[in-house]
Amino acid sequence: MKLKRRNRNTPALQMAAMPDLIFTVLFFFMLATHMREHNVQVDIQRPQGEAMEKTANKQAVVNVYLG
Repeated sequence: MKLKRRNRNTPALQMAAMPDLIFTVLFFFMLATHMREHNVQVDIQRPQGEAMEKTANKQAVVNVYLG
């Protein structure tokens, strides 16, 4: 018994509404997000560097984020 195969063509994805959707989402985030200024809560006196040298072991470097 021979089976018949159907040739199903998948419809192309319509991209006409994509710019509208992108601008709608962009406009939403522009309205919903408010920018705030970060007030410095800790005053740090940074050391003045006079010379630079490359760090040999990068695992020894620790970054500390305050605020």
